[in-house]
This record gives sequence, C-alpha cells and structure tokens, in this order.
Amino acid sequence: MVSVTTMTYYYIKVMGQWNQCGSRASEVSFARSDSLSANINGVAYSESETLPAWSTTVGNSWSWYLERFLSFGFPTHHDVGEIDIERNGTVVYTFVPAFVSNPYGLI
Repeated sequence: MVSVTTMTYYYIKVMGQWNQCGSRASEVSFARSDSLSANINGVAYSESETLPAWSTTVGNSWSWYLERFLSFGFPTHHDVGEIDIERNGTVVYTFVPAFVSNPYGLI
C-alpha cells in the first residue's frame, strides 16, 4: 500500500509579518496491491491482486482560506481524516494519510 499526500499551505503578509491562513491536502494518491505466496502440499502457490489506484482532493480554493482568515483571525486546516479499507463489507484496515497543518511539522 502506498499513499502520497500533497499538502498546500496558504500565507498572508500582514503588517510585515507572514501569517498562515490555512492548509489543505491538495491531493492524496493511493495504491494498493495484495499478494499471497504459499507452499501447499509441496506445490508453490502465488496469487496477487492490484486494486485500482485513486486520488482525491480536500479543501477549498486559496481565496476561501484568505477570506476566512481575514474574517475570523485564525487559520483553517483541511486534512484527509481516516480512510477505511473494506473487504466484503467488513473494515479490514483503517488508514490515515500523512498530513501536517504547518510546514515546520515536516522538519
């Protein structure tokens, strides 16, 4: 399973100081492949399944974050949240894509 999150951070300069208006997961890409290898009664057996890759986006346009920051005075962050992976209607894995609301969290 592979996931890549593209994070976008919005800033505005107010009275000579940069302030963060918000952040969002501008693109989340996800791919998954399952495989099984076994020795059954002395016979090698292997099976794999690659599920379709997909991507999504979260949040709003840059102007929405700017307007909200100017109206309320604090940044707004939109992360992806949790993604439940199901098989036959049963959740088999809960996945949380990477996201940090501030770029300093990447250091």
